Amino acid sequence: MPLTVAARDVYYDIHSNTIGELMKPNLVIYLDVPVPVIQKRIKERNFPHEANSKVFTQQYLSDMEYFYKQRYLKDIGTHAELLIYDWSNYGDVEVVVEDIERIDFDSFDKYDPKMKDWRLPNEWAWNTARIRYTSEKADLMNFFLIPRFDVPELVLDGYDAYTLRKTWQNAPGMKYDKDFNADMGDTNLLFKTKDAHYRSTVT
Repeated sequence: MPLTVAARDVYYDIHSNTIGELMKPNLVIYLDVPVPVIQKRIKERNFPHEANSKVFTQQYLSDMEYFYKQRYLKDIGTHAELLIYDWSNYGDVEVVVEDIERIDFDSFDKYDPKMKDWRLPNEWAWNTARIRYTSEKADLMNFFLIPRFDVPELVLDGYDAYTLRKTWQNAPGMKYDKDFNADMGDTNLLFKTKDAHYRSTVT
């Protein structure tokens, strides 16, 4: 099913709603591979979701390559360090690691546009950022909740929601919180009063 104009608009709505809450990357690594080589690798590894995909055409991959090189990399290069490698015949990961280690991320002053998002004023600000992107991740995910009921292909109806919930709960170990599922061999359930684990659930 092709992407509709309305669904594309939702993507841009979500982008606008979330981008201000996120930090731009401070390092971007681009592994450059020609389109024919990509298609050859897709065919060789033969993953069904790739090999049988109607998306990975030469035109699509060429467009992606163009937009990455002519738009994204040029734009993000004003903020992040860029490492670009010819990966046509793969490459040495150790070389990449060494190149990363040689980057001095502290060499930019407070007026430099590079690393702007990563120049937080003090340790307290860093602590706040760490909490925001870990423990408070669920709060960030709320920014994705844009009610666009005019786009039916993105709306989950009651029957599908019920099916999703039942499928999730019937998977091994997913009906109750971790360590409280008898089907996974958990024992002493009656006397467990605290769950020290945290994980996302579907309710």
